[in-house]
Amino acid sequence: MTEWEATVTGSGPTHAGFGNQFNGPTFYITDGGRLLRGGRDPRLTAKDHLVRLNRQFVEPPGYGQALSLLSDYGCCVLIGEPGVGMRAAGQVLLSRLGGSDAVIQDESGIPDTSRDPILDADQVTEGDLILLDPSDAEHEDLVRIMQRLPSYQAELRKRGAHLVVVLDTERDYLVRTELRPLMAHIRRPSGLDVVRRHLQVADIPCTDEQLRSAGLRSRLNTDPIGELAELVRLIGAARKRVGDAMGFDRWLADALDALDELGTKVAAHVREHCAGPQRALLLATAMLAGAPPDQVQFAAAGLAAATAQPDDERPALERDDLALRLTELKIVVDPAGHTRFAALGYAGAVRRHFWDNFPELRPSFRQWARQAAVSVEVGAQYRSEFVTHFADQVLRTNRPDDIVTLVEAWIKPGSDRGRSLPAAAVALEAGLGHRRHGARFRRLVYDWATRLPRLDAGAAHLAVALSADVIASTHPSQALVRLHHFVRRQTDDVRAAAEEALLRLVHRNRQEFRLLVERVVTGMTNAGWAADFELFRTVAHPDELAPPHGVALIGDEAIRAQLVKGWRAVLFERPSVFWGALAREWLNSVEHSRFAEFWLDVLARACAPPGIGSGRLYVVARDWTRELDVDRPARSRIALDLTNRMDQAQGITPAAGPRHRRSEEHI
Repeated sequence: MTEWEATVTGSGPTHAGFGNQFNGPTFYITDGGRLLRGGRDPRLTAKDHLVRLNRQFVEPPGYGQALSLLSDYGCCVLIGEPGVGMRAAGQVLLSRLGGSDAVIQDESGIPDTSRDPILDADQVTEGDLILLDPSDAEHEDLVRIMQRLPSYQAELRKRGAHLVVVLDTERDYLVRTELRPLMAHIRRPSGLDVVRRHLQVADIPCTDEQLRSAGLRSRLNTDPIGELAELVRLIGAARKRVGDAMGFDRWLADALDALDELGTKVAAHVREHCAGPQRALLLATAMLAGAPPDQVQFAAAGLAAATAQPDDERPALERDDLALRLTELKIVVDPAGHTRFAALGYAGAVRRHFWDNFPELRPSFRQWARQAAVSVEVGAQYRSEFVTHFADQVLRTNRPDDIVTLVEAWIKPGSDRGRSLPAAAVALEAGLGHRRHGARFRRLVYDWATRLPRLDAGAAHLAVALSADVIASTHPSQALVRLHHFVRRQTDDVRAAAEEALLRLVHRNRQEFRLLVERVVTGMTNAGWAADFELFRTVAHPDELAPPHGVALIGDEAIRAQLVKGWRAVLFERPSVFWGALAREWLNSVEHSRFAEFWLDVLARACAPPGIGSGRLYVVARDWTRELDVDRPARSRIALDLTNRMDQAQGITPAAGPRHRRSEEHI
């Protein structure tokens, strides 16, 4: 599998518990006030995740049955206990089925609104690979999803698509009778095999005898697969920390200590230092690990204020200095001037301890975060890490609304956008990437996209960037919907940014092009969105519908049916100056494309209801035949063919004899 490659619109990196993990995202403000995302592209991160997953994957019991069901019936429903790796199994099943060019659509099935359809098969095309993981669905939504699933699966099979559904054992009673033959029960793979494979991929040397050590044996038999993967990550971190010379036994001991003992050690540490300012400094260090001591102290002072700690009444010069206070808390300041804890994973354990054992302070932690994350006293890198750590804890303790509350405050006009918008972006990216709570944040961005009065430009740029770069990497259809709403409702540079991102998405993911065409046409015909009339001129351009390299969507009858509706709207509701250039491009395509019948058929069907629209199109076609330096006889034949088709669409029977040409005075 070392040469295996794929593209996936699925999960990116996850962090299972202790220590730092920063995947490189940064957000910055341009001179024009536009928020852009720097760092690694989430789509590339997702692709790397799938490549790595295939290399690390150990086939669990039940995998073979699932593969047979998927190959024979185009669908399998994976059932298993939490922690056995069902989602990973689903991703691997689809990616190996699809080969090196596989694109997996990761869907939750949760609609944006109650009016939207559940599991819309109309957006699925032949060969699509779909992973349906409704783990973050509320019970009511899940019931609706499972009720719709049999017919959805049947429609997908007709279209030659493949579907894997992931469902916990406790919810398997919701599987309808029709799909029960497609259920495959996935059980936990060998823990020893999992750890061995992960160590091989990470190039960490060890022997089987070392893997069977007493400290590891119980974990191999009982730990969730994700925790075993986290253990291997910690072994690698310990190796980097103490060096190769210490050997695997030492790396393993440090990693197990980080997983098993740190909670107890942190609890004793906190009890030992019971004064509020000491505990504030301890948690601030954990939230800003690596920051200079003075920045940690500023953050600690903010936490003390947020939790209403009494001030030290002694004069400042009589108090213990910062170096002494850090030493008392066993906080190390390295030669480069960065604070850290000596033990591997200690900072993460401190954060978990405070969130778990001081639940009454969680609102105060949110108040602290509101200020610390945008403080000028803390460097930009450490502010970002602070927000990441805060988001990890509130999501882990099922408080996503803490992030929503902060983000709503940070995006308000009047705040310092250079600090507040990047903080909001980091928090939202963490929320959007969370398996359980991601739907809550996708809904938030949807609400922003449809909000009237609309968001101000700064916040809208933030939402556009997140839709284009984060939501699109896991839920491209939902990203498209949000970007489309921003195009409709925003103006000037925000609208331009949203349209650019929208078109980039459909160019990258051509099955989404169908959804965009349908939405644009619906917006033109049902709601009269001016932005959709503008977008139609782009999505209906021949270069989009029949590119030199790629799928010619003009050959799709469903696409042509939508184009007929769109052309009918522009012909009858906009003057020819609006759409004339596009019509001439279509006629040029008739002249030079192998899809001549399709271009003419759509234009003619659009003129089915007699009226001003068909007359306008006739004039444009006539003038097209009279352009300079063209093959006028050939163009005249095309224009005549179009006119005949228009008459047929309107039910007009040509008179016998030479073809009657319309008089311009009637147009």
